[in-house]
Parts: sequence; C-alpha cells; structure tokens
Amino acid sequence: MRCVYVIGMPGVGKSTAVATAMDLLGWQVTEERATPFAHTVYDSGAIQLGRNRAHFSGTDALSMSVSPLAVEFMRTLPAPLVLGEGDRLGTAKFLLAVAVMPDVILEVVHLEAPPQVAWQRASDRGSAQSWSWWRGRATKVRNLTHLLPCLTIDAARPPGAVAQDLAAVLAAPVGTVTPA
Repeated sequence: MRCVYVIGMPGVGKSTAVATAMDLLGWQVTEERATPFAHTVYDSGAIQLGRNRAHFSGTDALSMSVSPLAVEFMRTLPAPLVLGEGDRLGTAKFLLAVAVMPDVILEVVHLEAPPQVAWQRASDRGSAQSWSWWRGRATKVRNLTHLLPCLTIDAARPPGAVAQDLAAVLAAPVGTVTPA
C-alpha cells in the first residue's frame, strides 16, 4: 500500500491542491464512511483520510484524538493508495508509525511557500488564528521536513499548477516519486 500525505503551513493550499488534483485525475466519490473515523472512498480504489468540505477539510475534519485509530486503520491495508492532508494527522507520531509499517510506502509531499504568502492566503479565507498559533504550525511543518524525506512542491505558484504537480505524484507508480 502507498500512503501519500500532504503537509504545509496553514494557508499554503493543501486542501485546495488535494481536491483539485483528485478532480484532474477524475476520481469520483463512491462512499463516505464514518467508521472507524471519517474517510472517503473513490472509484480509483483510493481512500482519503478525513472529509472534503468548505472549511477545515481533510484530516482537520477529524477529532483531535484520531491518531491511534488512524494508525490501526493503516495497519489494515485498506486500499492501494491512502491520501491524507492536514494538521490533525500531519504529526511525527502518525507519520513515523506509518513509515515503519512493513507493507506501506509513505510519501510525504511538502507544499512550500514563503510564510507571507501562506499567511495572506489564510487571512484571505477568513482565518481567525493568531500569529503565534500560525507560527507554531509553521515550525511543526518545518520540523517534519527535517524528520522525514519529503517531495517539495512550490506552492507559491497558482493553485492549478500546484494541483497538477500533486496529481502527477498521485498518478505515479509506487516507488517512482523521489523526495528532494
């Protein structure tokens, strides 16, 4: 099984890139499941952790306590491709647990943009988070990029270009994506 997990600062465009990449690939939702936690099944056979919705999409739609359930879920090898994005499971604890699973290939995709670009995008979409909260999340992402190999996509470009790059990663055969 392959797990592609998208990380990046708040406002960098993770949810937009994932939703648009799935549209570009023509993936259609076949089922939205609530157990053991919210996840979406696509006609491609892929599963997305969390939900697509207007605000707080992806894994940010999940409970703060979802990590142990998600680790167990990943151990069941639920699909040929599991996709995740967002802060809730974008943690060292979850990603390292997945990285050491014997039958899982973890590919971490880092959407990177200058902090002022991500901050402005978050502000434009109405984020009420404080600067200190945002800065803490940016530090968390930076620490993850030092902990795990990541493929970096320049997210300062237009959202469509970022989504095209992500779609290429999702469509690539297992083992062909090389982290920077």
